[in-house]
Amino acid sequence: MLKIIGYILISLLLLMLAGTIVLYIQALTVGVPSNLGIQADGKLAACPSDARNCIASQSASHYGQAQPIPYTGSAESAQARLLEIAKTFPKVAIIREQEGYLHLVFRSKLMNFPDDVEFLIDDANKVIHFRSAARLGKGDLGVNPARMAEFRLQMGK
Repeated sequence: MLKIIGYILISLLLLMLAGTIVLYIQALTVGVPSNLGIQADGKLAACPSDARNCIASQSASHYGQAQPIPYTGSAESAQARLLEIAKTFPKVAIIREQEGYLHLVFRSKLMNFPDDVEFLIDDANKVIHFRSAARLGKGDLGVNPARMAEFRLQMGK
């Protein structure tokens, strides 16, 4: 009986290990979403209505809607400050940087899950619109809202 329980436990551990390896490989190879960047209407893409892994300042989703980040000074200094803040996070890559727009990828510490973060600076209204979304899954354990809260906090300093 103990031998059977041992085989079952070893089998379960091997299945968990295989699943973890598959998730890790998927995290490293998942493609960049096609809806990133400034859309035809001049805004960032909306969060999917059923996703719990996306937060955006221009989204109508009840889960992922947030206020844009206010700033003072020039758009250039706001963008420089965003980059400065981003570099304080571990595992961040600057993917695209153009005047008034940033696309960054943050990876989770353990499994390297990628999150795409975009910033769109609206200098006329002195706010920074953003979209932060996980590429994989339907949830993010609150990582994206927490990250945007940290950006908001740091921009306010």
